Amino acid sequence: MYLYAPPINWFFPDTLSGFQTMITGRPYQAYLFGVEGDVLRERIPYLADRWLTQYTVLGAIFGLAGLTVLWNRLRGFAIAGIASVVSLTVYSVTYRGFDSYVLLIPVFMVIGTWIAAGLLNLVVSLKGFAERTDGTWLSAYRSAITPVVLLIAVLGVPVWSLIFNYNGIDISDDNEAVEFVSGAFEAAGPNSVIVTEDIPTFALWY
Repeated sequence: MYLYAPPINWFFPDTLSGFQTMITGRPYQAYLFGVEGDVLRERIPYLADRWLTQYTVLGAIFGLAGLTVLWNRLRGFAIAGIASVVSLTVYSVTYRGFDSYVLLIPVFMVIGTWIAAGLLNLVVSLKGFAERTDGTWLSAYRSAITPVVLLIAVLGVPVWSLIFNYNGIDISDDNEAVEFVSGAFEAAGPNSVIVTEDIPTFALWY
């Protein structure tokens, strides 16, 4: 007997069959490549919109520029990144689930390395230009090029996102989840058993 048995034991991984079910993702295998054509056509443009929303247009430009630099200097690393982005994107787009966009998180992490390479290339290029134009104002401040560019990049993307996306992500007045749970428990009454499907289950657990 266990000293502590969790009230929610997903797939019971403490048993051999439950452990196999969990590590193989058996209940969700049917979701892979389960998207129909109409939904698939809607999701593809959504990817570009997510890239621009997360990293802004400037981030997209630096990402493409950085990928070009990596392709020329670290071909294997660039190919690995492209393969990761393509395979994970296909997995996300074809996954039959309303929250399949969450599977794109590793994609944005890879793209983040491309953006970093693009910023680094910009810093090196500006420093090289400053050295070639000795005597100009740019050469006088070449030691400040790196911190200024990085400061603009670190602050620019989140500030841009905050300005243009705040209204869409502000949920300070959104009480839908609280009202749903309160209504469900009130309707069910004490000592009731609530039978739910996938999505309401997680809300009630929470």
